[in-house]
Amino acid sequence: MGLKSKAVLSHGAEASLLIVDFYGGEAVLKIRKPKTYRNPVLDAKIRGSRTVLEAKLLSKACRAGVNVPALLAVSKKKSAILMEYVRGNTLAEMDDDSLRSYAADIGRFFGLLHANGIIHGDATLTNILLVKGSLFFIDFGLGEFSHGLEQRAVDLNLLFKILRALKPGIYDEFVLRFKNEYMQSIGREEGSKVFDRVEQIGLRGRYILERREKNAGTDFSYE
Repeated sequence: MGLKSKAVLSHGAEASLLIVDFYGGEAVLKIRKPKTYRNPVLDAKIRGSRTVLEAKLLSKACRAGVNVPALLAVSKKKSAILMEYVRGNTLAEMDDDSLRSYAADIGRFFGLLHANGIIHGDATLTNILLVKGSLFFIDFGLGEFSHGLEQRAVDLNLLFKILRALKPGIYDEFVLRFKNEYMQSIGREEGSKVFDRVEQIGLRGRYILERREKNAGTDFSYE
């Protein structure tokens, strides 16, 4: 895109994030990395398609009323997205009281995303920022468009699973506040279905864990 890099924000497995000069200000350039194990032509096609999809997800999330980095430019050929540089602290950096106080807002935004057929795909505490009192959702690189019940539930299950591990003391109250606003945004009937599926996913996980523990000391012989 012909932009001058000022600093490296991060190097992930899927993409690199660079801070670049943009008309005297700063923006973030996200470039998807080639996968050497794939055919180069196929790899370029996949990375280009994922880049365009992420840009569309950002654009639709913004129109749905969810705070996301402003989309500035997209290059399918270079598998790159130029977006607003949003500075803030992640939810993972918040203390318990602060995180609890934003539970309702987080639930409302997830409800808006899901009501508009947007699945975040990587709903972790590090992908939601607090910027001057407002929440911003970032990194839709694993997202998709879907109204599927399973996809919605997987989105929430990941968030709740991480929350339970990192913030067990506020988990129950957080989920209750989150759920109330999620229901308001997506509709009580749809919301109830999603939370029922979240519970089912949790039961599946516990069943698998129990089976693993049960089989851990079992010797199998094959004749």
